[in-house]
Amino acid sequence: ESADGKEAIQIYSAALEADTPFDVVILDLTVPNGLGGEETIKRLMKIDPDVKAIVSSGYSDDSVIADHKTHGFRAVLPKPYTLDMLSEVVKDAIEQT
Repeated sequence: ESADGKEAIQIYSAALEADTPFDVVILDLTVPNGLGGEETIKRLMKIDPDVKAIVSSGYSDDSVIADHKTHGFRAVLPKPYTLDMLSEVVKDAIEQT
């Protein structure tokens, strides 16, 4: 868990360096007073082009949500979501190559 994208990048980088990479990351598109998902995925992809990321948002009309793969995300998790939805989206994102 991280407070914003900047912290998420630090945690992700540390995990890669420790050879304990994350299977998948979930990034919120909008982070008040912090680095949001759109900029975070760009930076993560520079660190790890194979990052498996899911974008989550309550704003279904955002262009990143509509065209998530172009922005580097493997899947979308619309808010609000259930545990079953979360499980399904995470599984699908991890299985993508």
